[in-house]
Amino acid sequence: MKRIIVVGAGFAGLWAALGAAKKRQELSQDNALEIVVINKTLYHDIRVRNYEDDLEVTRIPLKKLLDPVNVKIIIGEAQQMNQDKQTVIVADESEEGNLEYVYDRLVLAAGSQLYYPNSSSRNLLNSAPVLHPNYFIS
Repeated sequence: MKRIIVVGAGFAGLWAALGAAKKRQELSQDNALEIVVINKTLYHDIRVRNYEDDLEVTRIPLKKLLDPVNVKIIIGEAQQMNQDKQTVIVADESEEGNLEYVYDRLVLAAGSQLYYPNSSSRNLLNSAPVLHPNYFIS
């Protein structure tokens, strides 16, 4: 059986996995292709809504999205990839420790990380009143 591994379950990772699942179904290849998503958490986090007070409404359980289309979910952090061996090493919280997964195709969609430069005005970054003093109307 062939295997596609998608690292990351943000928007890019989900669309890659769901798109592959749709194509697999169209080609009637359900038994010939396994699709696996590796993600640090059990949910898809809608980052554009992270400003909200209650972040629970911004988190969608991955099982709800991926189980219906037969996409396997592995909770853990991809630590290392070996292109020659076509493997991904995943650190997980289980007693087994690091696990190695073989792939035929790999999609890296691990997302991004916000970087704040080390600056004395760092605390003013992304502050609406600093950007425009009349931002808030009273």
